[in-house]
Amino acid sequence: HIISFYVAFAFRGPAWPTYMKLLLSLIPNCALAFTVEHLFHCELQGKGLSLEFAYIEYNNYSFVHGLVMLSVDVCVWGLIGYYCD
Repeated sequence: HIISFYVAFAFRGPAWPTYMKLLLSLIPNCALAFTVEHLFHCELQGKGLSLEFAYIEYNNYSFVHGLVMLSVDVCVWGLIGYYCD
């Protein structure tokens, strides 16, 4: 479980393209780590998170990407769990 956070740390930064980060965001811990990194950057700027900053990409990932991917994760992993049960 905690190993998936290390996957997010290995792929952070601007060197990785958006599609790679979105693919990795199918792991919920990666999506959360990328989203919190964006939130931290907005707070560090002193402006906080607003609707304007939510759509701006930071390190090829936006806050909206994170929320959408976390919603997709709930559906995908819920269906997989339902199927396996």
